[in-house]
Amino acid sequence: MTQAGKLVKIADKTANLRDIASPPPADWTRARRSEYSQWAKRVVDNLEGFWKGQFGHTHGLMVVNAFYEHVALPTADGTPDKVILEFKSCPTQEMLVACIWSHWTGPGESDLLSFAAITDEPPPEVAAARHDRCIIPIKPENIDAWLNPNPRDRKALYAILDDRERPYFEHRLAA
Repeated sequence: MTQAGKLVKIADKTANLRDIASPPPADWTRARRSEYSQWAKRVVDNLEGFWKGQFGHTHGLMVVNAFYEHVALPTADGTPDKVILEFKSCPTQEMLVACIWSHWTGPGESDLLSFAAITDEPPPEVAAARHDRCIIPIKPENIDAWLNPNPRDRKALYAILDDRERPYFEHRLAA
C-alpha cells in the first residue's frame, strides 16, 4: 500500500497530554505516560506532516454503522491468527466518520484519488478486541464546520474531532 493510502491517526492530543500529566491517572506508570506522549506526537505529526496539505482544506465524511479491521488474535499454540473483525455500533446507528481526501498526481503516473478515515486511540471495548485505533464519528451539528473548514483555525478542527459521538462498539468475526 502506498503511503497515501494508509489510514491516518489524528487527534488533538494537547488536552489529553495535560490530563495524563497533572494529575496522572492512578494506574499509569511513568513509562506508560511517556509511551502515550510519544504516540500522541506521532499522531499529530501525521496530520501536521504527511496530510498537512489536506487537513483544513479537503475534508469529507463517510456514513457507516460499522468498520472492519485486521486484528492478530493469539491461537492455542501462541502464534497470531490474522482475522478481520467487524466493529458495529450498539445500538446500531449511522455514524458520520471524519475523513480527509486528496488528488495525488505524479509524472508519468495515473491520478490517484485517495482518502483516509481519521482515527484515534480506541475505546476500551475496541482495545479489548486487540485493535489499536478507532474511527472518529463527528456530531451532526459539526457537519458544516467539518466540510467547510477554516484552514487557519486548526484548533477549531481539532475541537470537532474531540467533541465526537462516542458509541459503544460490539465486534464479531467478519469472515
